[in-house]
Amino acid sequence: MCSSDLVYGSKAHDNLDLWLMNADGSGKQQLTDDAAFEYNPQVTPDGRYLVFLSTRSGKGCLWRTDIDGSHAVRLTDDFLGIVFDLSPDGRWIVFQLPNSSGRPALHKVSIDGGSPVLVADRPCVRAAISPDGKLVACSQFDPQLRRNRLNLISLDGGALVKTLDGNFVLRTSQLFRWLPDGRSLVYVERREGRDNLWRLPLDGKPPQQVTNFIDNYNDIIWGFDLSRDGKQLVIARGGQSADVVMISE
Repeated sequence: MCSSDLVYGSKAHDNLDLWLMNADGSGKQQLTDDAAFEYNPQVTPDGRYLVFLSTRSGKGCLWRTDIDGSHAVRLTDDFLGIVFDLSPDGRWIVFQLPNSSGRPALHKVSIDGGSPVLVADRPCVRAAISPDGKLVACSQFDPQLRRNRLNLISLDGGALVKTLDGNFVLRTSQLFRWLPDGRSLVYVERREGRDNLWRLPLDGKPPQQVTNFIDNYNDIIWGFDLSRDGKQLVIARGGQSADVVMISE
């Protein structure tokens, strides 16, 4: 697998499966083909494995395959939410699970599987690990302020390091992405009715706009990611539609 390849989920053949293609859209290859849903894939830093969510066991759990989609291994028996992240060394996966009291809490599991380990006994939505592997960025709803806030949590011990405010859009499959220098995060924000990517410095400076989508007022950003060097962006962007149905006896 080349560094410019993209792995993604698609319903190209009606079912939600994993696909691989070149960065220019050519060379599409289907990696999974079964009745289950496979989605939100990530490639380990060494390019050896795919980690993704799948319903092939009857409910959404974390799975691992070789990069070509073969040799599937189930990593968890349960999962909470739709997002996980890989540590920079590829050894750990962070995600949410219920704690002993049934409340959402941040856990990690080895890339080889095994019992999940509690990281922080607090909700941690859309967790993203920093480039140095020391911090986890995630969103937590503040009931007093009635808005989401950005928490930075220590991956070793789960201590709350810092909290920042922001207008984060939670619909995206990955809420935060770190820039390689570890000094700022990229996220989706909706202003004047339009979705764009913004960069949030962790030193308290104001956010800076990254993209400038001004066309197609109804288009929204469903997901995004950064290349490992932070120089390229991939964005899933488009509209949504719904039907109004009247039911009568």
